[in-house]
Amino acid sequence: MSAILWILIGGALIGGGYFAYRKSQQSGGARKELPSSPSRTLMTLQVNDIVTHFDTDYIVEGKLTFREDGSEWVKVLLADGGEQVWLSVEDKDGLVAGLSRAVDELSFTSRPPELITHGGHKYQLEKWGKAEVVQVGETATKRGKQCTYFEYKAPGGKSLSVEEWGEGSYEVLLGEEALAHAFEILPGDEVD
Repeated sequence: MSAILWILIGGALIGGGYFAYRKSQQSGGARKELPSSPSRTLMTLQVNDIVTHFDTDYIVEGKLTFREDGSEWVKVLLADGGEQVWLSVEDKDGLVAGLSRAVDELSFTSRPPELITHGGHKYQLEKWGKAEVVQVGETATKRGKQCTYFEYKAPGGKSLSVEEWGEGSYEVLLGEEALAHAFEILPGDEVD
């Protein structure tokens, strides 16, 4: 007889637990969702975010948002110790990314030519224009609210950019295409 009593008690406990579960589900549940961390994409990176590209961790030091004729793209200054690289990102039916570094061995005092040869590569001018720029954080030598840019391409995913920041102040960047999915983002502290 005690076996039957234990079966009845077990059944009552299971049935009661099921009833309580169903009631909590119908009344909106007692579970509370944990607040999620702010999601970031390469286009929405912010100062102090951490960006990992392969085995290198970078901190976002600054960001430039370029706007021209309804298009928008960003350049993010990433730092790893003493090394600084620029991450360029544009959304063209999917994110297109590139990494570039400033170079001193090329300099200009006026509008650059249509073809530039550097390091054994021939860079052909693809487009140029003038964009409005919004700056956040540290952006090295890039200062101003407008930038005249010249974008060049060479075979093998190589790129060269010449940017004019103010009258006659040019900066040259050499870069390569980067796969957008090869970056991992860890949101950092919010900066006012």
